[in-house]
This record gives sequence, structure tokens and C-alpha cells, in this order.
Amino acid sequence: MIYQDKAIMIRQTNYSESSRIITILTENGASVPLMARGFNKPNSPFASLRQGFQNSLFTYSRHRGMGTLTEVDVIHPYRHMNTDFDLYTGASYVLEAISRVVEEEFPDKTLYDLCKVAFDRLEDGSEMYAVLSFVLIKLFPKYGAALNFDRCIQCGTYDFQKLNRYSFKFHGLLCTDCQTEDNINRSVLIENRIVYLIAFLKHVRINDLNSIDINTETAKKMFKVVEMLFQEYTGEYFKARKMLDI
Repeated sequence: MIYQDKAIMIRQTNYSESSRIITILTENGASVPLMARGFNKPNSPFASLRQGFQNSLFTYSRHRGMGTLTEVDVIHPYRHMNTDFDLYTGASYVLEAISRVVEEEFPDKTLYDLCKVAFDRLEDGSEMYAVLSFVLIKLFPKYGAALNFDRCIQCGTYDFQKLNRYSFKFHGLLCTDCQTEDNINRSVLIENRIVYLIAFLKHVRINDLNSIDINTETAKKMFKVVEMLFQEYTGEYFKARKMLDI
């Protein structure tokens, strides 16, 4: 059977001297392994896939198991993102974080949406570390973790002017009224503005993120906090992290 899907290539591995096995994440959230015969040849019809991250229309045949790629038409080449080293590194981080939770047996449309929106925002100039923070925030539940960043874990206040400390003991925020010598063990201070931004991004729907306009210093501070919590609760570390300038 012949299929046509908008998708992003998330994995590739050499199969032979001339061919590769690739995995695409379709717009429906399905993970599809494909044999790309002749991928490595200079005149390959799939040469566009060697030019960085892209959103493309993939045509392939598949009955069950691995399919066979027959044609690729680029929809969005992400030229700016692919030619800027820092943005390319950021995109690599995004793809690594998302691809680890992609499962062939369980399609998840939100993973495709998250990847596409992140690439779109990196391409159009949104602050990179804010985009990376957004991706990690949305991936917390996919990794089986929770991000309690809406209110004080003790009294329940939503007053962001008072929320300035995260407790690893209670797994949530502590407001200034609830902080005591006994309960601030294993906690970290966080700027109110960072707390607000993280909570805001947590509740923004993926496809509603049209831009993130904050300065680089604030974005880096937010990313450090989000990444710290992500690593604490998931134990994950991404190889692309070593290339980030932070």
C-alpha cells in the first residue's frame, strides 16, 4: 500500500554502502521505519534529507513492518536553523529529547506538533533557550514526571510575587510565607519572573506558541531551572547538551 505523510526524519542509520534505514515521525504521531535505497549515492532522490532538519512530504510503500521510501518533497527546509551552528545544536537537542519517547506501537500526535513548533520558532528567531525550555516543560509527562509550578505546595497560593523557592523535599514551590528552617532543606531559590514564565509556558497549548520574545539572559536562567528539574525527575541527559553555549 502507498502512503503519503507530512513528517520529520528523527533517526537514520547506514544499512549498506548505498542505503540507509530512516525513521520518520508523521503528523499523526506515528513512528515509521523506512528503507531508503540509494540514500548515500551522489545522485540520490533523497539527497535533500542529507541537508539538515526538514519538514517533508514522504511517499512510501508499506504493508507491515518496515516500509520502502520512494519519494521526498521538502515542505519547510529550515534554512536559517540549518545554517546557524547554535540553532542547529538547539534543534539537535529538541530532536533527541523528543525521539527518546517516540514509540512505534503508540502514535502520539503531540510529539510531532511539539517538534514542528519548536523548529518553526527556532527558524523564525524566537529565543533558543526559551524554546528548549518549552520543549522540556511539555515533555515532563511523556517521561513520567510532573512539574508542579503553579502554586505553593504548602498553602496553595497562586501569588507569583511570593513564589520564589522550589523544594525537592515536597516536589513543588514554596511561597515566602511557608518557608521555614525546617522545610527549606533540599530547595533552591528561583527568581519570581522565572517561576511565572515556567508556569505560563506549562499552560500554553503547543500549537498556540507563535513566538517567545524574552531576552537571552532570562531565557538561559529559565532553561537552567527547567533542565535541573528535568534531570532530577527523569534522570535523562542529552548528548547535544554538551554543544550548548551555557
